[in-house]
Amino acid sequence: MRPARTVGLALVAAALLAAPAHAHNVKVTPKAGDASTVFVFKGTKWQPGGDILAQYYSSESATQPFRTLVLLTQRNGKFRLRLSRPLFTAAFGVAQRMCFTQDDSRVGRRFRKCKRFYVDPPTARFWPSAGPPGTPFLFMTSGWYPGMRLTLDLTRPDGVTETYTDMDPTRRRGAFFAVGEPFGNVFVRKGATARLFPGDTGVLVGDYLAVVRAADGTGAEIRTLVTVTPP
Repeated sequence: MRPARTVGLALVAAALLAAPAHAHNVKVTPKAGDASTVFVFKGTKWQPGGDILAQYYSSESATQPFRTLVLLTQRNGKFRLRLSRPLFTAAFGVAQRMCFTQDDSRVGRRFRKCKRFYVDPPTARFWPSAGPPGTPFLFMTSGWYPGMRLTLDLTRPDGVTETYTDMDPTRRRGAFFAVGEPFGNVFVRKGATARLFPGDTGVLVGDYLAVVRAADGTGAEIRTLVTVTPP
């Protein structure tokens, strides 16, 4: 097996198992996810022991691959490729593709098979989305790379912006956390993090704009609103 080199994007190829030359099949699981998802590509019926060129395209319209690596099938003609940390955008989901190419000497032909998969943008919201002064609000954001540190800017109705850097890094695996009433135990999934705003009877009435982004200032910037209603 030839190791995959990665920069930011984590691509790990593992050749596993040979079958008729005419098939050259590829499947992807899952077909949709977000930045925390590991997409697994499995190939069958490729030339045993042959090189396969794997090319990752960041969108369906991209003409040049974002990353390329070479993997090697084993004696049964199967391979397995894991794609972690896929590219994502802040504004919308993106259909992407992974293509596999092999020159099969058994039949003297080049075979190329591509599989589409979909990467959703990160999301953010408050639970509940509105409530009177004194209401506890839970801010939750998900769909980020695991282990990321995020910064939350909260702009109040009077125009003052409060910055919060005390959120835990996004989870590397999902787990339950005791948040307290009225939320009880909350499951924070892989690639997600949360922050509780305890009930404060002195908060201003109006809309609060929350902007969450990577702490280093790069990448996506997600916005959501929470409203403090009149008592």
